[in-house]
Amino acid sequence: MRVLGTITDGVETGRLTKAPMSDRPQHLILSCEVEKWRGKIEEAILPDAFTIDYVRVWQTPAQIEADAKRPEILSPGRAKYLLERMGYFNWLDKNKDRQLAPEEFLSDRKDKIDGEKEFGKFDRNKDKLLSLEEFLFSGNKPIPNLEQAIADVLAEDKPRREAAFKTLDRDQDGSVTKEDYLAPEKEQQREKAGQLFDKYDKDKNGSLGLEEFIREGR
Repeated sequence: MRVLGTITDGVETGRLTKAPMSDRPQHLILSCEVEKWRGKIEEAILPDAFTIDYVRVWQTPAQIEADAKRPEILSPGRAKYLLERMGYFNWLDKNKDRQLAPEEFLSDRKDKIDGEKEFGKFDRNKDKLLSLEEFLFSGNKPIPNLEQAIADVLAEDKPRREAAFKTLDRDQDGSVTKEDYLAPEKEQQREKAGQLFDKYDKDKNGSLGLEEFIREGR
């Protein structure tokens, strides 16, 4: 049985056994960010403090072994992201040797200091070069046969994207305008959705064709 429990000051304060729980490794986020359901930040008494004494995270040996054997799940969204990152890697790789030297990695960076720190983080074997695997996964578990895995996932997702395109194409003329694209969005989401449309509209003609919509995604 999978159990999610919380302990505060040595006392168990919560336990979930039936609620949906992820079966993937997770990371902790310790934050004082305020969501709307917590109330209006304007009505808070400030300044305030958010103090953490310590954090302890552990796994049993059996959990560690199971995580190592668990295959990576590649979602359509992650597949598209990795495909974009592969394209960016190829663009940075000016001499086309399938690895990035520091000057190539930093060529598109305004903040060179932060860029150098990130390069050092990605460069797991400390050889002063980034392989595609290091660039994409930065020490996380790589996905075997990545290019084929991405192609398979996107092919499986194509019918869903075609159906979404058909729904958005209100006049059924074979294209989705920005107005079409924003129509289903709530008012507070329209600005962000508009920015995504502008990003996807590579030829800047004010509309997305079917192939463009499938390739760039929604």
